[in-house]
Amino acid sequence: MANYARRQCQAVVNAARPVMASVPPWASTCAYYTAVPVAGYVGFPILLNCIGFSAAGPVAGSMAASWQASIGATVQAGSAFAVCQQLAMTGGAAVVGGVVGAAAPVARLGGWLWRR
Repeated sequence: MANYARRQCQAVVNAARPVMASVPPWASTCAYYTAVPVAGYVGFPILLNCIGFSAAGPVAGSMAASWQASIGATVQAGSAFAVCQQLAMTGGAAVVGGVVGAAAPVARLGGWLWRR
């Protein structure tokens, strides 16, 4: 499975190289500043779902269910498990993913301004 994903990613990169070579530098920077927050907004909820956190609770047989089983019957409020489950149940994962994704370009811009 990992080899298949690696080959698919490499195919996308190879297909994008000729296109990216003709894109002016300012356009690729704008694309970065747009794509990273969107990727966080979309990707973080998908990641939580893949781990096994869902709107109905941990999915049986998933990593989240194993994690909960290792904790025991009582999950401590504010723990990492509780926060992940709350984000999955309330839809807050998209907001957190977007905010974290937006922080990366802002930090990069701050670094660029600092060097000027």
